[in-house]
Amino acid sequence: AGIYSFFDRKSSEYGNYFNQITIGGEYVIQNWYYTTNIYIPIGTKKKNLLINSAQREEINSMGLDAEVGYSVPQIKGLDLYIGGFYFKNKDTNTVSGPKAEISYNLLNLFQKKYKWINSLNISALIQYDKIRKTQWYAGISLNINLGPIQSDLKNTNIERRISSYVRRPSLDNSLS
Repeated sequence: AGIYSFFDRKSSEYGNYFNQITIGGEYVIQNWYYTTNIYIPIGTKKKNLLINSAQREEINSMGLDAEVGYSVPQIKGLDLYIGGFYFKNKDTNTVSGPKAEISYNLLNLFQKKYKWINSLNISALIQYDKIRKTQWYAGISLNINLGPIQSDLKNTNIERRISSYVRRPSLDNSLS
């Protein structure tokens, strides 16, 4: 179990910058993983846009997301996630919906292991809401161990989770 907090400065697709604080928590039991994040905008929450001669606004909204993850024991390195999100600002419609993600650690395909590489994941995420409709993301991430390497640690799922990155949304919560 753990809690965390972040300060984020995000750049939107239109070049606007928004600040937010993220507060979250996670809980891990064997092959199961639970996480929740709360997003609190700070500073400027609204920016004006001119798109094709139409005046619009881009808005950073307060919200939360939660998900449950499962590491498939029969396929080492395969993780499945399902969850949802909810973002609301008094000047916009609510943006909420389901999301799902699949992730696989490609290092499981190689016989030679490097102690300084924790994971090389390929992942795909899909989410839906009534405003933005279906969105998807695909990517690859490399997690490198920068600290002392402890060779006596067992490679259990919980130890792998402890050394992995904090899960946060791959898709943006600002609206235009």
